[in-house]
Amino acid sequence: MILTQKIKKALFYKAFRRRSVYSTVKNPSQVVIALERGDSELFLQALDDEIHQPFRGQLIPGYDALSAQAVKLGGRIVISGSGPTLLYLTAESPDTAKKAASDLSETWKEQFAVENAVVQVKLGAKGARILEAED
Repeated sequence: MILTQKIKKALFYKAFRRRSVYSTVKNPSQVVIALERGDSELFLQALDDEIHQPFRGQLIPGYDALSAQAVKLGGRIVISGSGPTLLYLTAESPDTAKKAASDLSETWKEQFAVENAVVQVKLGAKGARILEAED
């Protein structure tokens, strides 16, 4: 069976709303602009994904509730790789971020019975570098 471009488009648009596709496709460009400008709010907005995250989130207990809670706390949750790691990203202070992540962790454990751990990391501004040279 050969699918024409017209049929492919019809199937694609039937699965996803056009606005969702446009919104998601522009996000990588927004990430680059946000990083270039140091604009943390634009960076967080660029993490909004109406295609991949909701689809994959269905496989993670409590994902929708955690995602909504993360936004209320001033950040965003993204699924790392194929899961099960969730990243909470925020522009808040490290102490505020740690408290928010702990609140999310508690929600996940208490309401959805998912054992989890919070690991706080600081993103570096230097980019990739060799930490130890091989002989």
